[in-house]
Amino acid sequence: MKSRHIVMPLVIALSANEGSSRGSQWESKNSAGIQAYRQRSYADAENFFTSAFHQAEQFGDRDPRFATSLNNLASLKQMQNRYAEAEPLYRHALGIWETMYGPENLDVARVVNNLATLLQDQARYSEAEPLFQRALAIREKMLGPEHLDVAPVLSGLGILWREEGKYSEAQTVFQRALSIRQKALGPENPDVAMTLNNLAAVYRSQGNYKDAELLYRRTLLIWEKALPRTHPNAATVLDNLAADQEKQGNYSEAEGLLLRA
Repeated sequence: MKSRHIVMPLVIALSANEGSSRGSQWESKNSAGIQAYRQRSYADAENFFTSAFHQAEQFGDRDPRFATSLNNLASLKQMQNRYAEAEPLYRHALGIWETMYGPENLDVARVVNNLATLLQDQARYSEAEPLFQRALAIREKMLGPEHLDVAPVLSGLGILWREEGKYSEAQTVFQRALSIRQKALGPENPDVAMTLNNLAAVYRSQGNYKDAELLYRRTLLIWEKALPRTHPNAATVLDNLAADQEKQGNYSEAEGLLLRA
């Protein structure tokens, strides 16, 4: 049974209100789209983001709101596995932000990281890795190596390297992401649990089932406290823990975990 990773939600872009009537309308549509996206109401999010995109077209294709709308539409389409539609939107947004701000900018890093996750979703690892590395370098330079926004890029690299069988490299970046998140958020935060789950998957891939079990159980405890019992993340870690128990020959416990999942 393959370990299931948990990934951070894609980075949705915000933009300052320009103060005009049209700008206010764009801001309203974009904000409504973000809210719907976070609630997983993807049909509503698409309607709002599409409306915001058409509003942004009136500002010109070198306006940051236009690039923001491109990124947000792409993120939505990626969540729906509409990869062929998402990729050109990300690349268009990237071109705009690079032209406006240069190659080392946090908006550039945002869309570069999102594009990397899109390529990773399609197992295009050799294309995704340099993009993750670029996003990481920008954020480390602009924010510092211990900033919380560095952790999602490290996790993206960790997932990629585990899929490629580079377990030592994956373990290193997951441990670094875990350290950053625990320091910034505390040990009981759901994002910390996400990293614990992903690090456990690396241990399991290395045959280190006992250490993997400890991390999976810690993940489950955090999510049981912080999230609804029916949250899909809880099902994922239960499934992973069941697979780990099966590897250790604990078939009865594995069955119970699978039934709960």
